[in-house]
Amino acid sequence: MPIPNTPRVLATTSGALSAATVENSFFRSLDKFAQQVPPEIQEMFFVAKKSKSRQELYSQFGSTSTWKRWAEGESRKYQAFKEFYYTIVNKDYETTIMYHENTKSDDRTGTFNQRVNGAAKRWAYLDIDIAAQLLESQTNADLLDAIPNSYYGLSLFSTSYSFATNGNSINGSGYALESQIRSDLFAIQEQFRSMNDENGKRYWESGDVDFKNFVVIIPNTQTQIWKEALEATIVPGGFGQSSTKSNVLNNLGIRIYTETRLTDTNNWFVWLNASPDIKPFVIQPRQEPEFVLKDKTNSDHAFNTGMEIVGGKGRKGYSIFEPRSICRVVNA
Repeated sequence: MPIPNTPRVLATTSGALSAATVENSFFRSLDKFAQQVPPEIQEMFFVAKKSKSRQELYSQFGSTSTWKRWAEGESRKYQAFKEFYYTIVNKDYETTIMYHENTKSDDRTGTFNQRVNGAAKRWAYLDIDIAAQLLESQTNADLLDAIPNSYYGLSLFSTSYSFATNGNSINGSGYALESQIRSDLFAIQEQFRSMNDENGKRYWESGDVDFKNFVVIIPNTQTQIWKEALEATIVPGGFGQSSTKSNVLNNLGIRIYTETRLTDTNNWFVWLNASPDIKPFVIQPRQEPEFVLKDKTNSDHAFNTGMEIVGGKGRKGYSIFEPRSICRVVNA
């Protein structure tokens, strides 16, 4: 009699997994895991056109167009877009597992399939690994060995950006209290509102910086205080007020995403999901992943030694897209 509520484990007793079977298993798993990537991270990336070479040169406009009154008989007033240029270099990413054929033949719990599925999951979640790395500007030889600058030639977060006082990085008031978080959220909203394009015109409209477009990315250690700050209906009153007051941030649609990959437990980030074309990061696709099995049927080495190899490879590039779309709150 089967035990209820137990996970189903797919196992093989023959070990006769063909290369096509392994490849098909990988891509089925990849499709499944790709649908499970959190949208809060997936939507942070603008996807460029497929790359055709090792690297691609991009131009980016730092200004927007404005409408002006056109008097009869006057010539049009041409608006020059300030262009910036930057290059995205494609990187190769691989995963390779070597094992003896007996290991696969003796596998009676589906461990081999689990490793194939795990490789598919890690490719699907590679963008999250990169996003966390870019947010914290930390190099990693296994991901990005160098952190790219924005098209301004500055790091993702900088107080030196000319589009706003203090750029896109502000000093926070802490996160120990709910009131500190609420205060800093309003400060971030004002920071987005103050951003200009290269012609000195407002980059974001008031409706763009509505709280419903905020995606707040926090480390795991801040989960509880953020939940309390946004979900509480009543909060303590301030000086000269009653002992309690309504929480103005309750039910405003702010999205919270907890990212366990973040190593700095003090800082948090807000990216403004107000436009499908304005994102913090950009992905440059080059080569979709391939996954192959080298066994005794297609490899002399495997035939002679019994050591089989299963491995995958893919190519793509990453960079910073628009620094005006994200802000950082720095807490000591």
